[in-house]
Amino acid sequence: MKSLKNIELDKKKILLLILTCALVIYLEFSVFIKAQIKSIMDFEFKIKELNGRIESLTRDLTKLQLLKPGLKEGIGFKKFIMQDEIPALLENISAVANKNEIKIMSVEPSKAQSAKEEGVILMALDLTGDYHSLGKFINDLENREEFLSVESLEITSQPADYLKQRLNLVLKTYVKK
Repeated sequence: MKSLKNIELDKKKILLLILTCALVIYLEFSVFIKAQIKSIMDFEFKIKELNGRIESLTRDLTKLQLLKPGLKEGIGFKKFIMQDEIPALLENISAVANKNEIKIMSVEPSKAQSAKEEGVILMALDLTGDYHSLGKFINDLENREEFLSVESLEITSQPADYLKQRLNLVLKTYVKK
């Protein structure tokens, strides 16, 4: 009988051991492994995001390498003119006007010239030409290697010739001394 009691006691111990193991395995999968899987998924998402950023950076670096020779040559950079280059700039503006069939009526320093901004020159131009030629003229001026920008612009029609417009234009440039 003792051995029968020992066998029953051993069966209870084995059953308790099996239940304990099953509980530990259940807790392991439901709590710990679930958290680890979530952590791995988050980590994978971060890896994909960083890989995307690396690919973008690689594309940008490739584009920069393609532009690098042009940057050395000065393409894309505007230069400031020197004080003694102002007459040459005015001749260039006149050449651009002639190219675009624009008639320059007058060129003079702008009345809005501010003493506060040292090194800034504003030039008031009074021009006539057709609408599209005026647009090409402004585009050509702003795409020159010298820094020129349109400060103000006023277009008025001319009653005598409806195909021609009058353009009062103020150009801004920076001058180095």
